[in-house]
Amino acid sequence: MHFVWGLVGSYIGFFQPRYATAFVLAFAVFYTVMAVLGTFTPYHFGMMLDERVNLFHWFLVPPAWAIGLYGLWRQRHPD
Repeated sequence: MHFVWGLVGSYIGFFQPRYATAFVLAFAVFYTVMAVLGTFTPYHFGMMLDERVNLFHWFLVPPAWAIGLYGLWRQRHPD
């Protein structure tokens, strides 16, 4: 899963940068859902979401949201 996100992100970053903000926001939503599923619900859908994996997801979420929302803000206000 992480490998696929990395491949898609690399492709977008190098060849389709106009989709970078949408990609980062999709990344933030996906990993927020993963973090919430692993931390607050008993439903893991067969995934091994232990404490270490959940900590990794929570570590990714704040910077992803900050970068994605900043990029969205810059697109709306291109001063």
